Amino acid sequence: MFYQHTKTDLYKEREKTMSPLQHVHLKDENSPQKAFYDLWIQKISDGYLVCKASGANGKVLNKESWFRETKQEAEEKFQRILSNKLNPNRKSPRKYQMIPSSLTA
Repeated sequence: MFYQHTKTDLYKEREKTMSPLQHVHLKDENSPQKAFYDLWIQKISDGYLVCKASGANGKVLNKESWFRETKQEAEEKFQRILSNKLNPNRKSPRKYQMIPSSLTA
């Protein structure tokens, strides 16, 4: 039987085999829906992707990525997003905390 891969299958397989350069897992402990936000930098052939996956109750509801040509540009975007998410004075009702990677596995 012949199995045809979809773009989603190939994306998931690629995600599994490529290690991110940086990764953080954020969680809002006070969120009734247990909101989370994952942020990472991925090296690709022609640059870098700053990627995020967010959701609630352990289910990813939104994925986004931003292309940057250089590692420095990717790290700057990563830090801007991270600083915003960890800012206790942000306007959003979600107040994220960083979760150590050993607790996210």
